[in-house]
Amino acid sequence: MDKLTEDAVREIEQIHSSWIEFEVAGEGHSLMTLCADDIELLPRWWDARRFRRAWRTETREFTT
Repeated sequence: MDKLTEDAVREIEQIHSSWIEFEVAGEGHSLMTLCADDIELLPRWWDARRFRRAWRTETREFTT
């Protein structure tokens, strides 16, 4: 694996610092500005495979 550039490390550290500041301040909406548009925040117990399987089953009923 290639090493990160110093600029990339600084950017990661800045994003991490901002994340912690928003979290401590209770600004959940501000946390989302640091995320990509397609982020999925799921609880640890979440089984994405089971959900996707159920979703496919449900949507199949509506499309046939």
